Amino acid sequence: MNRILKTVSVFSIIVLTAMGAVAQKVDKDYINSLKKEKEILKEETKLNALKLKAAYETIDLQKMMDDAEKLNKKADDAMRTAKKHSAEMTNGEVGDEKLSKKASRSAKDASKYANDVHKQTEKIAKSKKYIEQLEEDIRKQGLRIEDMKKNNA
Repeated sequence: MNRILKTVSVFSIIVLTAMGAVAQKVDKDYINSLKKEKEILKEETKLNALKLKAAYETIDLQKMMDDAEKLNKKADDAMRTAKKHSAEMTNGEVGDEKLSKKASRSAKDASKYANDVHKQTEKIAKSKKYIEQLEEDIRKQGLRIEDMKKNNA
């Protein structure tokens, strides 16, 4: 009887030890998979942040383009006015100061608006380049996430 009790005890200890080792292995694997999922989620968060930046920049670009269109219209109107005043000066009396001041002011306004249009165009080009860079970063981040998911599977 004593011998049977010893055998059962030894067998129980062996079984419990084996089960404990298997349980630890499962827990470590589970923990590792959770860590990998956490890394993937972190990368997906970065991807979403990039997408948000691109969306906001696209909205800003549209506003800049609308502003440029308005500035372009103002510059065009100012140029027409300057031409008109210049033509009036040619047809008017020599030395007419009032006409001369109008023509000069109109030319300055046209120059100012043309300069504003140029600056706005540069901003638009810079914004487009930034959006292209963001789209490239989004593409790279998406590929990185896909690779991580393939390696995790």
